[in-house]
Amino acid sequence: MAALVAWDNLAVNETGDAGSPNSVGSVPASTRRPRVLALGQASDFCGPPGETAEAKKTAYEAWRAAGQPAMQVVLAGSSRFVWGTQGVGTARQAQALFYTQAWFDRWLKGDAAATARLLARKIDGVGLDQVLSTRFRSAAAFDGRNCPDLRSARGP
Repeated sequence: MAALVAWDNLAVNETGDAGSPNSVGSVPASTRRPRVLALGQASDFCGPPGETAEAKKTAYEAWRAAGQPAMQVVLAGSSRFVWGTQGVGTARQAQALFYTQAWFDRWLKGDAAATARLLARKIDGVGLDQVLSTRFRSAAAFDGRNCPDLRSARGP
């Protein structure tokens, strides 16, 4: 089994898509074909004005359409530094690591109990209303679930 976690977001196009870090949204030079299950983690910023709530889910939707288990989390109030050395020790970095470990536990270790962690309504005692972005939607599609908006979903 193979799995990936894309810090600072998953992208489907080599030149960038609406949800990619460079926010280019241009015509792709090369499109990636989803071949392994993927978790994208994105910042709450780094996008052009007027970007839609669904923009960070561009690649997630491509993975889902290809039949691959996928998840997209956009951390509230986060910047690109969550995934770099300037983010060391922050609450957002701990949340990014929480999702990364749970994703790998689920898919690389085969730990089905990790699904409950990935879909939990609280991360380290903090509700998803504070963990996930209000600007961009986070989503999950795996283990028979299709949740297009994790903040508003009811779950484990």
